[in-house]
Amino acid sequence: MKVIVAVVIFFLSMGALAKERIYLSAGKKYISLGRELSKGLHDVVLKDFAIRTKGKPVIGDGDDYWVVNSELRAKFLKELGIAETDNLYLKVFDKDKTVVHPISKLNFAVELNFAGDTHIASFGFEYGEDGRAIAMIGKENPFKDVAIKTLSGTKGVYRLDSQHVLALRKDGKEFDMKTGNRDDGFLVGEFTINLQAGEKREEIYKQELETASYVTNIDIFAGDVLKDGSTLLLIKYNDCGDFVKIVKDKAEKWKSPCGDWGC
Repeated sequence: MKVIVAVVIFFLSMGALAKERIYLSAGKKYISLGRELSKGLHDVVLKDFAIRTKGKPVIGDGDDYWVVNSELRAKFLKELGIAETDNLYLKVFDKDKTVVHPISKLNFAVELNFAGDTHIASFGFEYGEDGRAIAMIGKENPFKDVAIKTLSGTKGVYRLDSQHVLALRKDGKEFDMKTGNRDDGFLVGEFTINLQAGEKREEIYKQELETASYVTNIDIFAGDVLKDGSTLLLIKYNDCGDFVKIVKDKAEKWKSPCGDWGC
């Protein structure tokens, strides 16, 4: 199984963000595009796995990861709407420059999980850079040469820019991620984040967490990285997260499907 670090996946469609095709996942040198497939393709993947293992049963909760053959790769790309002539535009956090990978040069991998019954944990492209990143797949580079960075908060307040701050609360009270109390090491309670500009406040994040959620931290990343002039936020908890796009004090938000089975 591949070692996991956070990776955020975006797709570019018709020059705009297509929310139904935005993913947050995890993988070291492996970009996950999700885990939901049509039943037909799901069955083909499991059949291919059975052929590879000659029907040998897998015991325990381990994962199996492999690069698919050209025939199965073509089926995946067709279902995902990705062309071999597309590029993957990758921006590693805290770095300005966009790295470009032709899709035709990237291996396509599938990861299975055997907890309960055998099912697809994730699938996507292998790539050559380490670290958290955002990425888009398409014909044109959507990024500016501006970095997306981790925001540091003080007493639950994160400075976004000269006009905007983010305020983190737990159960309605100020919460500092660095010093706040945790239950058995995990965050437990109702966590919210408000976007504040002067007297104006808008709730952009709300998550009820239990010990069984196994969330240890909430990280916030932000940057004016897109050519449309918006500010992009990622509010990440473990391998899941929420995206917020801010344009002229108006926030558009959506949850990201998770690429990892345990999310």
